[in-house]
Amino acid sequence: MDFSRRELLGLVAVSALAGCSSGDDGDSGDGPTETTGTPPATADGSAGTSLAGSCASNFGDTLQPYDVGDRGMVAAFGYPMGGEVTSEQDEDDSHVTGFGYGRGDVSPLHTMTVSETGPTGEPADATEAYSFDDRFESGTVTTYDGRERPVAIRRADESVTYIVHVERSDGVYVFSVQTSAGEGEPCPDVYESVTRRVTGSFEPVA
Repeated sequence: MDFSRRELLGLVAVSALAGCSSGDDGDSGDGPTETTGTPPATADGSAGTSLAGSCASNFGDTLQPYDVGDRGMVAAFGYPMGGEVTSEQDEDDSHVTGFGYGRGDVSPLHTMTVSETGPTGEPADATEAYSFDDRFESGTVTTYDGRERPVAIRRADESVTYIVHVERSDGVYVFSVQTSAGEGEPCPDVYESVTRRVTGSFEPVA
């Protein structure tokens, strides 16, 4: 499988946005193996109004639709309205979009990278694809056509990553969302919430 290639794409996009800081691991309170999806991209966030000056306030409480334009992507998604698009990278079978949240001295306080790769020959179950890697945990998320799908989750000191696979007529597509620390201190609980919400917002391009 091409795990190294996909991870490299994500790391390239994140590195281009900002360096990482260190911090403690966090958890959303949903437990390490069960994850719940969210409504479409224009829905309000489940956390309610974010306190001014908090990590969550950089992201905001509402997702706004990302305009895929003519990039050739098969899925649309929503991103927290507090951010700005910082990079768009397209290849024949992959599309990586970077976002920045908050402003540090030279780069964003926090970053988010959303990627789409496919079609691939990978299994339709993302947790099967990453079962060999003990850095990943298994869960579920409701996304893409409103279906509950397996999701591979990686929680690190400075980031949270969700990966979900979707089987289409031409093959399996891999969608991933990673929220990370930039110049700001990591806030894993917020990263968990943001990453889950964006992953839940994937839907077929009309």
